[in-house]
Amino acid sequence: MLGYLAGALPSAARLLSGSLGQVSDSLLWAARVHGRPAAPAWTGAVLPLVAGSLVWTWLVAFCGTLLELPVSQLLAPPGEEPLSVAITRQLQGYNVGAGAAMTVLVVLAALALIALALGALRLLLPAAHRLEAVA
Repeated sequence: MLGYLAGALPSAARLLSGSLGQVSDSLLWAARVHGRPAAPAWTGAVLPLVAGSLVWTWLVAFCGTLLELPVSQLLAPPGEEPLSVAITRQLQGYNVGAGAAMTVLVVLAALALIALALGALRLLLPAAHRLEAVA
């Protein structure tokens, strides 16, 4: 797990630094002054503003590590194969049909997860916080 985190965290930190850097501390303190505890103040004032960036950052990190091969090959436990190692083994053994089928299934599952995450974001995030052009 630490190998995957070490590969995903630098790009995730860069992606989140822009959106979190634009949120002012005074927004959180204003919610606290009006009587909200720390956690509800953050979830009510800051989270709706950065939720889109958090979801997109998670999706980028997830899709980047889904078929990540070097760490999976180095750290695969004996007797268990991560997806990328199993696909590579199939392709190296000239079983191109099985390797291609596994790759297509993994990509379709990733696209379904992306659609599910973005659909949930659209349903749960208020319309005022979505960056949509109003016609």
